[in-house]
Amino acid sequence: MTRSDPLRRYGVGVLYSGGTSGGAPEPEDVESAIIPGLAQNEDNPDQPPAELSRHPKQDETDSDDFDLSDANRRKPSAMAISFKVRVPKNGELRLRVTGAYYDPVKVTAPGTPQLTWWVRRPFTLDAVVTAEVLRRERKRTPIATTPVIEEPKLPPRIKPAVSVFTRLVPADRDPELRLVTIAVVDDVVGTGPGSAFFQVGFTAVAAEGLRIEPYPEVVRSDSDDEEESIALLYRHQRTFAIGHGCAAKWDEVQGAEDDIPTVPSVSADVLPAYEVTSLTPDVYEEHADGSRTSVSVSMKELAAASAEGDAQVEKVLGLYGKWIDDRAASIPDLPFRHQTAATRHVRLCREALERMKEGWYLIQNEPLTARAFRLANYAMLYQQIRSRLDKRKITKDSQGVYRPVGLHPTAEPGPRDGRWRAFQIAFILASLPELVDSSHPRRKLVDLIFFPTGGGKTEAYLGASAISLLSRRLRNPDDAGTDTLMRYTLRLLTAQQFLRASSLICVLEDLRSRSETELGTAPFGIGVWLGNDSTPNNWSSAERSLRQLRRDYYASNQFLLLKCPWCGTRMGPIRQARGQDTPGYVWAGGRFIFRCVDEQCRYNGREGLPVHVVDEDIYDSLPSIVIGTVDKFATMAWQPAAASLFGLGANGDRLFSPPGLIIQDELHLISGPLGSMVGLYEPVIDDLTTDHRGETPIPAKIIASTATVRSYEDQIKGLFGRTEVALFPPHGLGDC
Repeated sequence: MTRSDPLRRYGVGVLYSGGTSGGAPEPEDVESAIIPGLAQNEDNPDQPPAELSRHPKQDETDSDDFDLSDANRRKPSAMAISFKVRVPKNGELRLRVTGAYYDPVKVTAPGTPQLTWWVRRPFTLDAVVTAEVLRRERKRTPIATTPVIEEPKLPPRIKPAVSVFTRLVPADRDPELRLVTIAVVDDVVGTGPGSAFFQVGFTAVAAEGLRIEPYPEVVRSDSDDEEESIALLYRHQRTFAIGHGCAAKWDEVQGAEDDIPTVPSVSADVLPAYEVTSLTPDVYEEHADGSRTSVSVSMKELAAASAEGDAQVEKVLGLYGKWIDDRAASIPDLPFRHQTAATRHVRLCREALERMKEGWYLIQNEPLTARAFRLANYAMLYQQIRSRLDKRKITKDSQGVYRPVGLHPTAEPGPRDGRWRAFQIAFILASLPELVDSSHPRRKLVDLIFFPTGGGKTEAYLGASAISLLSRRLRNPDDAGTDTLMRYTLRLLTAQQFLRASSLICVLEDLRSRSETELGTAPFGIGVWLGNDSTPNNWSSAERSLRQLRRDYYASNQFLLLKCPWCGTRMGPIRQARGQDTPGYVWAGGRFIFRCVDEQCRYNGREGLPVHVVDEDIYDSLPSIVIGTVDKFATMAWQPAAASLFGLGANGDRLFSPPGLIIQDELHLISGPLGSMVGLYEPVIDDLTTDHRGETPIPAKIIASTATVRSYEDQIKGLFGRTEVALFPPHGLGDC
């Protein structure tokens, strides 16, 4: 019971009155393919449905346009599902429709005006669709339903109409096979909540030998490569029903003697839910005794260039090669229509393996590449350890100075720390040749990572970035401009990603300070380049924001960093009786810097942490990695100082090499209007990141990630103007 209008309380699952039940007699000379209340005129949803007064040709696909009359309108009055059945002589479908309607109740009480309450009246309707009805040729038939009444309940005041429409399966002459559409329609006369049905759903159960088989698949002769790949990858995922104005779901798939899978029932569901199977990013090696061990590669061993590290990499390459050979051997066993796509998938896998082997060969035989790879592994090892340090508590001493509680952490790797997952090291090896050699013929190839969230994409990004900027400094220690642009979609940069990237830079800067001859005198740094709502655009804005943060409990913290990325010591706002303290946030000499309060920290000195969050600071310091959002790059048109990020001076002269690596996260979100706007600026960014000093222009390497691979080649071509794309990892042949 509710006092409010039920139509205002429900967002889905409502059938409004005004539908047509389909119970009117049909002319004998017309075999209509339309159930009134179902298929809409596609050109104008508000017009009556166009009727089909003929049998469809058996070589035509079934249109499946049995949408509810008002399925595309704001107030639907019908819902339906279509599915395929094999109908023996005595087979039948048993239907159960559930839902509720509301009755108004007038409530009066002394001293109060009369109120209208609404009482929910649930109902359950049963019906049987016989073989005779199911075998009718393109006929719509109203189905009588019987209310299921349990004492002391009364029969429902109103109930929806149920109708069924059957036809032969296109391109299949088997008389037992039928396509069936079951529709539930609100044909109640009247308007308002008293004439509507709520939480409507229905189930069709196969009985008396009837079987519900997979819905017919449309095999198109003009399928492109992507459609053929999808058909191959998901060939074991069968569809048993299609919803019209709702979703369709079915019970667990069962086997059959003739290898045609079946399900015991299909249902209509207005608010479907599906639990996606969790995928592990780990790879396991199976042994003869049935046991298995995780396949990973030690960063520590690779940093030391040890034989054990080499063996671990060789194992990854060997296991992947064997896996490819096994997939190739199984292609002849696939249905012929899938073999072309399977052959293409195996070819792409072999190309990826060859890229990995090329990267590994360079590490083994080219000194600069080997040195960059070793240093990158060292940096990634300690980045992983330091970014995972617990936030250390701080307390104010008697002099009012904040000091950390406890001992300074040692940050030494444990036995399970610092390990590359198989796909991470494989990706780094595959992209390494283009990262260390700017003239490589595959430099314009876009590497697209397709992997579930939480699988370790960020770690793979950071590893590639470390190799890129280290090889640049090893090649020319004075080439100290920005090397990597990490771009995120709007505000999707997380605090954890920022902290991990900052920890990497802290480790690299510590390395550089101990090897200035090799890596130069200019410090490594990281800049966060966001909008004015997130970070300060200039020094005066930074000073104002810091004062407000110290004064106001509820002020936005535009400085982002909440713990030291080197030792984990807390920094940032701490509430006091009046205002806030901001340990670690320092204003000195007209500039803002991060300075760890732990006197034993590597970054407790005057220069502070190599982390920059103020735009002016970023333009002056030229951080090695700049993390920004795609919308921020639009400000280049109004901010000439941003040219410094691309290695250009105030007069447009080339001071440093342009960024050599662009990392684009969440590529799938750059679509629609946002994609169009980003695409307008992308040619400019592409030109600014291209080094034109030599005879042959050198473009930046692009690495991107996506959560969907539908039309990814077209998206990358439209956004970046590049036609070469390598999906990583490449598709296999299915679920294995």
